Amino acid sequence: MTGTSRIGILLLLLLAGWVVLYYLVFSPIARDDGGPESGVNILESDTVGSNPDEKPPTIENPQRERPADQVPQNSSPSAGAGNGNATNPQAEPKAAEPAVPPPPPTTPYTVRRGETMESIASDWFGAKSKWVLIAHENPLVDPLKLKAGQNLRLPPKDAKIEGIPLDELRRLTRSTKYVVADGDSLWKIAAKFYGNGSLNPLIADANRDVLGRGNDLQIGMELVIPRYQKPAD
Repeated sequence: MTGTSRIGILLLLLLAGWVVLYYLVFSPIARDDGGPESGVNILESDTVGSNPDEKPPTIENPQRERPADQVPQNSSPSAGAGNGNATNPQAEPKAAEPAVPPPPPTTPYTVRRGETMESIASDWFGAKSKWVLIAHENPLVDPLKLKAGQNLRLPPKDAKIEGIPLDELRRLTRSTKYVVADGDSLWKIAAKFYGNGSLNPLIADANRDVLGRGNDLQIGMELVIPRYQKPAD
């Protein structure tokens, strides 16, 4: 083989190699494969994994609740949680108020014809002077003018007169003072105050300490005229 033939073969080989190199480097297929000349710049932060089912990474919320063993020691309790060592003044139990004993029970009673508070007290308490206890228990009833069929409340039989306020007791038992004049008699005095002279024993009994047993009146003598309780009719 001559030198000219050898040179021709060498040129053909170089041309074939250049065509292959051009095809590999500059062909559109090479650019589509993401080669350096493809012109597509893929940032690493935008890279998506090859697995389509893989979920993108999530950013962890720094405000979410930490485990108990990771809570800082100097962390203050959240608002409204309360402090175990603090006391709530509104939660403290109030001191119990002293119990007020209920009033003693009373007994209903219906007034019968001819009765007075004194006669009822004599039967109920064994002492007619305790009629003021009945009057105190029935403030809307006039003790001087009972009516048959009237309903009363009788206090317990062990009730004490000392339980009545002093002002009320004075009002219930107030009496009239009278100075004996010339020509007076118990009959005339009873007729003057009660409208009935036969009620003179009431005045005599109320003044036994000054009249004595003989009911002797003296001019200028001061008598107590008790309040008269008219029998119920």
